[in-house]
Amino acid sequence: MRSTTRALGAMLAAAVALGGAAVADERDTMVDWAGFEALVAVTGEEYVRGRDALLASDDGPALAARLRPLTGAADARRAVTARALLGWVERRALHEDVLARLDAVDIEVESRKATGLPGVWARFADLARTEWGPPVLPLAWEGLLKRTDWPMWRLGACLHMIGALPDAASAPVLIEFIERTEDEGLRRLAGQVLGRMPKEARDPVERARKRTAGIADALGRAGEALEGGR
Repeated sequence: MRSTTRALGAMLAAAVALGGAAVADERDTMVDWAGFEALVAVTGEEYVRGRDALLASDDGPALAARLRPLTGAADARRAVTARALLGWVERRALHEDVLARLDAVDIEVESRKATGLPGVWARFADLARTEWGPPVLPLAWEGLLKRTDWPMWRLGACLHMIGALPDAASAPVLIEFIERTEDEGLRRLAGQVLGRMPKEARDPVERARKRTAGIADALGRAGEALEGGR
């Protein structure tokens, strides 16, 4: 009887120990994964620092497995963050090649050429179409929604890369960018690129049109009321 009691006690102690370890592991995972949730909300250099820290803190296969379910998130910012990170895990060499080529552009010199800025954009569109292919899209999406520290010409290059590789998955990104950017030229360019996406992009475009029409109407009525109150 005593031996049986001791055996049961040992089993219970082991179970408690394992349960505690599991809870600790879950807490550790939650703490680590908070890094992703924080990245969804930030842009610019703060995003880059957080992105690089998260990529350095987790092994590639494990991080990729956790990111894949999030790439289909309804919220464009969340989906883009997941896809961008997954792109860095799976295609780091390609991403670094694209960024190196962007860094190599002397925009002042290019602007004095006859081809000007459109020539730069055409070059990156051609590279996307003939050399990089669809795997470059997550980096272009990241550029539009997360790299608020980038100058206009770089964002334009992202738009032209997206336009060179029509994909319905780009539609939510383009819509989010159109709604958020304060640059009218880039907004028009993004609208033109959005118009070249596959027909599957029609539904999110229509939903965005209805949503923004309601916003514009509400703001218009508020403006009229404020004017009338003067």
